[in-house]
Amino acid sequence: MNKKNLGMLVIIVLAIVLISITIYSVNKEKQYLVEQEPVIETVYVGFDDEKVLDNFSREDAVMSLRTLLTEVANDPEDLKKTEVEDEDKIEVQGENDENKAEDTIMRRLERLDNEETDIEDVLTKEAIDMIYFSEEFGKDKFNRQFAASSLLIYHELIMDAVDSDDFKPVIESFDQIVYLDNKFMTAHIPLDIFVGSGTGVAFEMQYVDGEWKLNPYTAMMSLNMMGIINESIEQQ
Repeated sequence: MNKKNLGMLVIIVLAIVLISITIYSVNKEKQYLVEQEPVIETVYVGFDDEKVLDNFSREDAVMSLRTLLTEVANDPEDLKKTEVEDEDKIEVQGENDENKAEDTIMRRLERLDNEETDIEDVLTKEAIDMIYFSEEFGKDKFNRQFAASSLLIYHELIMDAVDSDDFKPVIESFDQIVYLDNKFMTAHIPLDIFVGSGTGVAFEMQYVDGEWKLNPYTAMMSLNMMGIINESIEQQ
């Protein structure tokens, strides 16, 4: 091998060594930086203005729905009545507390048979404020009545399934079962979370002005479909 070729070989070997050293140093630096960086949690931002939404999470959506379902138990007509002050009446009232929730649900469903009855006649203002009605959809009285009756029925279904009125989720794997969309600001929450078994029914929660509200349409249609299926089964 002549000196010229030997010189070229030495240069190539040195270049390879230098490149290897450089790559090794870069990788070590990256590893060091990764180790030093704090763990960053996934956060959701407003799709339009890119502001961090502190309460935009699956858990917040579920807890908002739980609050609504719990509030559905309250009859606005009962809230208008004067508190019973007579001790005997209070004692009787205490004995009937267990059946009170079921009675008021059925009473309000019967009340909705009257065409004059509107949503504010069967749901409290607090409950209505947790429901999202688009302007056009909310103008239709039938939609408001149907939304109210659907919530009353779901309230009763969950009560019968878990025999409890606190509506605490019995399935807590929210990350696996709740669908969250940060573009359209929605969360779809399966009824399964509250009853503990597969139902094929989901509630759609809409994020509006920093709060989660129920968009009742999906739940209404699911309830309607269940009614059609039950009617079909009964006819067989």
